[in-house]
Amino acid sequence: MARRSRRGVSGSATTGTDHRSHVCQLTIRHAGHRASRPHLHQHLRRRNAMTSSRIRATVAGAISIPLILGTVAVPATASAPTTAAVKATSVAAKKDRTNRPPSRGKAPHRFGTVKYNQWYAKNYMQYRYGWGKKQRRSLVNLWNRESGWSQHAHNGSSGAHGIPQALPGSKMATHGRNWRKNPETQIKWGLSYIKGRYGTPNGAWKAFQRKGWY
Repeated sequence: MARRSRRGVSGSATTGTDHRSHVCQLTIRHAGHRASRPHLHQHLRRRNAMTSSRIRATVAGAISIPLILGTVAVPATASAPTTAAVKATSVAAKKDRTNRPPSRGKAPHRFGTVKYNQWYAKNYMQYRYGWGKKQRRSLVNLWNRESGWSQHAHNGSSGAHGIPQALPGSKMATHGRNWRKNPETQIKWGLSYIKGRYGTPNGAWKAFQRKGWY
């Protein structure tokens, strides 16, 4: 009986020891779980940060692609040629209206008068040769001295005739059979002669001042 009692006490002691050991293990595991929670939170924060970063990168990429490709700038760039084309068309139309041969029906002076002859010469030289005010002044001075801008002017001794005093007058027939009386025909021939020999009315006027003829 005494032996049985010692085994019972011994068994009870063993059982108590095992229980305490188990409790200690559970306590350690629980402490380990609690210790690992900060690492878990850090991991979650890193993952969330990476996800947010990827989203921002995707959005930024979606915005930057059109900028890189130039699609955003297309409307402004496309409108510029349109504006330039409209402006060029307007300038061309204006030039077309102003750069036309003079029409007798639109003349502000009576045909064949000195004022008409000068008006016709001014407009024709601008249309045909692009000569402006400076050249026009030289032409007025030149033909004032030669003929006084009269289509009937004739030099009996030399045979020079008309506004430009062509010598002989029959040279002007290359610009029209009515060269004897028509100021337009005489002016066209005279300007053509000046262009071919002196380049401009300025050059012809300087030659006249130097020589007394041109």
